[in-house]
Amino acid sequence: MKNIRLLLWLTLLLAGCKTPTAETPRVMALVFDKPAILWEERLPLGNGRLGAMPDGGIAVENIILNEISLWSGSPANDLRQGAYQVLPAIRELLYKEQTPRAQEIMYRFFTSRTRGSEGSSGAGNTFGSYQVLGSLSLDFIYDAPVSSVSDYSRMLDIATATSFTSFNLEGVTYTRECFTSLADDVIILRLTASQPGSLSFKATLKRPERALVRVADSCLIMEGSLVSGQDTIPGMRYYTRMEIIPEGRGRLSYTQDSIILQQATQANIIISAATDFMVDSMSLSPDSSYIFRADSLARRAAVKEYPGLKKDHIDTYQHFFHRVNLHLPDSSDLYFKREGTCSLLPPPRIASAEFTGIVDSSHSDTLERCLRSEHACANEFLACFKHQFKRVSRAACGFCRMAFRKGKTNGCRILQCSRMDGACPHQPVGLYRTGTQHRLECLQYGGRLVVQSFVGLLSLHVGR
Repeated sequence: MKNIRLLLWLTLLLAGCKTPTAETPRVMALVFDKPAILWEERLPLGNGRLGAMPDGGIAVENIILNEISLWSGSPANDLRQGAYQVLPAIRELLYKEQTPRAQEIMYRFFTSRTRGSEGSSGAGNTFGSYQVLGSLSLDFIYDAPVSSVSDYSRMLDIATATSFTSFNLEGVTYTRECFTSLADDVIILRLTASQPGSLSFKATLKRPERALVRVADSCLIMEGSLVSGQDTIPGMRYYTRMEIIPEGRGRLSYTQDSIILQQATQANIIISAATDFMVDSMSLSPDSSYIFRADSLARRAAVKEYPGLKKDHIDTYQHFFHRVNLHLPDSSDLYFKREGTCSLLPPPRIASAEFTGIVDSSHSDTLERCLRSEHACANEFLACFKHQFKRVSRAACGFCRMAFRKGKTNGCRILQCSRMDGACPHQPVGLYRTGTQHRLECLQYGGRLVVQSFVGLLSLHVGR
């Protein structure tokens, strides 16, 4: 345990972490000034079962929907008898770094007897592939052209797992909030307009294939079944339900496959979804209980006021979110005290009693000097760490020792670069720098590899 405590302290030191103070600003949001165009620009939301990816569109908001168990294919006899007997040989080859030979044996004995997910045909055979649930399209109706929009902002608040979109159009401020409730297990959208009667849109559920969209019980329903890969076996069934609840004024109308809200000021949208996959038995349900489950979740959320829905979601989410608080400074002063030195700033002051028994007496003075001095020498620090790590690595597996050796090598190279001016041999040509900026970039570039090795070692060692 003492060795692990030492390893954790030194890992955090090399990572450049520091204890947050009351004065430290905490920005926990991703902010954009225009709608998403690429998939990577969307804001990801999820509660572990349902997922949503809003793009923040002005004229049309498109939210991609996911459900964790939606997978095509079906059970098949894919096992190769006796394959486990060659697993020790594959492990031994990997340990000896004979990867091509290990891969050859793996492909011979560990591939399925039927076709897998090769290329784009995986969704159509028994192996199957993960499938998107669909998308919610909100087609907005404004009294002014969208080209006159101003003050656009799109944000993902990581601390509350909520996305926000807001903009001004001819004096009217439109806002949208979206989150996947961890408490109620549904997707919730909140849409508002600052001027009464200014919120109007048409909502549609879509899916590229194998979907039937209809209106039932004042809700929009999308359901269907996926390809199983076998003619005689049905595929997985899915069910999605969307309900629009205007607050105050607003008029709802329905078409065959859409819901239209006109002249509202505020509205909530509740989306629930489920599949017939049963986790307990790892099989598909023969009945329609999954539809009842999705409807029950939606109805339970629909009777709650929006402030209560949001509070329950945030309280449940932050119970997990606040378990860890990692602060990474971005100032170059953390790494360098002055031009041309190889110094590291010391960590927060720690009582000497906390080091008692962690290191042996022959190196305790050196370690404390490395951690506390105003100009700690990196070579001396690594020497201390190497000595203390020997005791940990004796109990660790060979992979852990290999990870540390590679991390230490990278660290030594980076520290060597931190003392030189001019081109860095460990960076691409386009990133050559001189002076302090070069050394900072070099340290950040290689330091990540060092920290990854240390963190990987720590997790593996604790697991043993």
